[in-house]
Amino acid sequence: MTARLFIQLLLASSIFWVAICYWWWSLVRVTFLRQELFAIRNRLWDKAHALKAFNDPGYIAARTQLNACIKNAGIVSIEVIDAMLKNSDVYAAPKEDRCCTTEMQRCVNEARFEAFGTIYTYVVFHRASGWSRLVRQKSAKVARDVSRWSQGMLIITDPDSCPTPPRNRRTLKHV
Repeated sequence: MTARLFIQLLLASSIFWVAICYWWWSLVRVTFLRQELFAIRNRLWDKAHALKAFNDPGYIAARTQLNACIKNAGIVSIEVIDAMLKNSDVYAAPKEDRCCTTEMQRCVNEARFEAFGTIYTYVVFHRASGWSRLVRQKSAKVARDVSRWSQGMLIITDPDSCPTPPRNRRTLKHV
């Protein structure tokens, strides 16, 4: 076997294995994201159980949005965020869903903020589109776009069910 043929074979097999590993990682990273969101939702359920607040409108809204995030985790990307931000019919101002008790509101806000941080990390650092956007644009613009989008609580299928983002919490710069 000549050296040229060996190099071509080595290069082709390397490209093939990189493609296979990236495909595998694409499946696994969505599973990891979903598992983290399940854990957030389960912690919120535990807190609602302790407070006996299963019928609280704020809890119901947060649980519904977390379920939507889990369901749509596979399609979350920078491109989806851009499309939603550019389409004002899809992205609407959040509707305020307040909890009946201050303690439950604090728990819901914590769950929403934790979900936001998880999805922000996933979109920006676990996807190639996030890395390429960081390279092409200033990270502040990417952070602002992802923050604005996720404050509508991620994938919004029903604009009437958008929650109010947590107030007086850490900003995106600290996530």
